[in-house]
Amino acid sequence: RNAAMIIGDERGVQWSAERGWIDLQSAYSIASESKLVTAVTVYRLMARSSGKLMPASFVADWIEEWPKSPALGHNVTLADVMSFTEGFRSKALARTGCMTGEVNWSACVAR
Repeated sequence: RNAAMIIGDERGVQWSAERGWIDLQSAYSIASESKLVTAVTVYRLMARSSGKLMPASFVADWIEEWPKSPALGHNVTLADVMSFTEGFRSKALARTGCMTGEVNWSACVAR
C-alpha cells in the first residue's frame, strides 16, 4: 500500500515509483524494507555462481570480516541469513523460512 523505491546506478536514476503516503523526498526509517532487495540480490548471485554459492555456504567463506572459527557465528550460512535467523542457536530452529528447499521462490513469495 505505502511504498517508494528508486533504482539507479552511476548514470543516475533509472526507475522510481511512489505509492500511498510515502514519497522519495521524505526521510523515514526503512526497518526491514531492504530485506527483499537483499534477498533478490543474493538469489541472483547464487544463480550466476555455477554452484559455488549455495544456501549451505558459510558466510565466513565469502565475507572477510565475518567471524572465523571458533568465534561465535562462524557457522552461519546463507540459509540462516536469508531466513532471518542468525544461526547462533540450534540449527533445527534456524532451518525455517524459504531457504529450506521445501518450496521454490515463487511458492515462498506466495506464502
